[in-house]
Amino acid sequence: FGSPAQTYYEGAVLTLAGADVNVTDSEFRNVRVGITLLGNVAPTISGSTFGGVEDAPVALSFASNPTFTDNTLDGAGTRALGIVGETLRFDGTLAPRSFAGLDNITYMLLGSVTVAETVRLTVEPGIVVKALPNTGLFVDGGLKLEGTAEQPIVFTSADDDRVGNPADTRSDGSDEVPEAGDWLTIHYRSTALRPFSSVAHFESHFARIGLIVTGGDVPVSNALITRAHYTGLALDEDNASAVSGVRIEESDGTPLLLSMRADPAFSG
Repeated sequence: FGSPAQTYYEGAVLTLAGADVNVTDSEFRNVRVGITLLGNVAPTISGSTFGGVEDAPVALSFASNPTFTDNTLDGAGTRALGIVGETLRFDGTLAPRSFAGLDNITYMLLGSVTVAETVRLTVEPGIVVKALPNTGLFVDGGLKLEGTAEQPIVFTSADDDRVGNPADTRSDGSDEVPEAGDWLTIHYRSTALRPFSSVAHFESHFARIGLIVTGGDVPVSNALITRAHYTGLALDEDNASAVSGVRIEESDGTPLLLSMRADPAFSG
C-alpha cells in the first residue's frame, strides 16, 4: 500500500520553522503539543515545564537537532518526543536524546513520514519509536536502520508498554493493549538508495506489515518481526535482498510474502 498524504503535524502552541529560536523558562500545559520543530533547526529548549500534553511535549522533524537542558514533565500525559509527519527533504539522524531526566527517551511517530529521493536518514542503535495509528515510514531515499545485538532499533505500537523510556509512554497504565495492525509499516520503495539503505538488529511489532522492500537490494539481518496483521516481511517486484537471521512470529497473515519476480538470498 502507498503512503498517506504527507502533512506537518498540527496542534502545537509554538512552531519553529527555519529559525533557531531558543525557548527558555516557559510553561506548556494541557495541550496536544507544546513545541513543534520543522526542518533542520537546532534551537536550545531549557528550563521549561510541560504538563498534561496529549501527544508530545516537543515534536520534531527527523532533520531537527535541538538541545534540551533542565526541562520538566509534570503530571500525566505523553512522555515521549514526537516525530512530525512530513516529506523529509533534509538529511537527518535520529539519535538518543535525554529530556526531563529521561535518558534515551522514547519517540512517538505522530504522522507518516516519506524520506524524499536523495535524502539520507540514519536511526541510531537503541532508539525506540512508537507509532500512532495509520502512521508509517516510506523510503524513496536512504534509510539506515542499524542497531546492535545489545541495542536493537525498535518500531512498535503507541500502546506497547513493554519497551521504551518510560515504557508506559502515554501514562495510561494497562488501559490500552497493543494489537496487530496498530500502525502501518516501514516501506523501502523502488527508488530507495543503495547501498546506503540497510536493516540490522531491528525489531518491528504490531504493524500491518512489519517491513516491505520493493525492488533492488536492501540487506536485512538479525531482525525480529512480531504480531504483524497482514504479513511480517514483504519482498516486492524484482527484489534481491540478502535476508539473514530474521525471525517472524505470530503474524495474523502470512509470515513472508514474495513477488513472483523476487529472488532474495535467505540464510540463517
